[in-house]
Amino acid sequence: MNVAAFIQHWGRNHCLFFTVTDEDNLHPAQFARRWNNYLRRHGTWIVSFIRVLEPQRRGNPHYHLLVAVEWDTLPDAFDWSAFAECQQERRINGTTSLFRQLRLRYRTSAAPQLIAMWQLLRKVLPRYGLGRAELLPIRKGKEAISEYIGKYLEAGLTIRKHSWKGSRRVEFDRRNKIGWLACTRVFAWHSPKATTWRTRVGELGKALGVVDMDGIRRRLGPKWAYRLRESITMDSDEEWRLLITVLTRGHSEFSRL
Repeated sequence: MNVAAFIQHWGRNHCLFFTVTDEDNLHPAQFARRWNNYLRRHGTWIVSFIRVLEPQRRGNPHYHLLVAVEWDTLPDAFDWSAFAECQQERRINGTTSLFRQLRLRYRTSAAPQLIAMWQLLRKVLPRYGLGRAELLPIRKGKEAISEYIGKYLEAGLTIRKHSWKGSRRVEFDRRNKIGWLACTRVFAWHSPKATTWRTRVGELGKALGVVDMDGIRRRLGPKWAYRLRESITMDSDEEWRLLITVLTRGHSEFSRL
């Protein structure tokens, strides 16, 4: 949902898919420090980002980022077929003359700012100990890219390393996320009953004159959610309003139950 909201807010023509690969077999904390050093000194071109950490099969950390930029990335003008053929030629035969011809084709179709960024990244990233990078426009819409990033999340979660315990798998930028962030937690609980739960707990807190869950706990006792779970999720609106009236009048009796 946050990926979809990101692309909706910034626009597909102002988004890029950015991959940074570690070549030194670093711990994610070390890799993150190198990335953050680069971001502080040379990351002004990135307006906002979503970053996903994935462990490669060989164990190295790998970043996939969805980034927003100020300039038009011209995704529909980009020669995607030449790019795909170029990557295939390199994998099979190496940097042949055909590889160079295909590279020239897709580079010619790219936005001028993107070409400049390719050149800059090749020059600057090695200074910070960061490995191979790939920066491309968004080929498809928000639904497809959401599924694409989700695939990397799922793949990353299936490759577990004990030494990576506690590493942040998903991160949003701290500067501009307030403008587009749809969910405050990456794996938020989204369902009709969850929506009802959040709405009614908010109504209960307002009726009790508190602003958070701790406030409800102080007013109704530590087991309030367990005792009220069925009423919150299953009562009709009329039954719920009546229950709120009862609770706000006799919350001290409720907490002693």
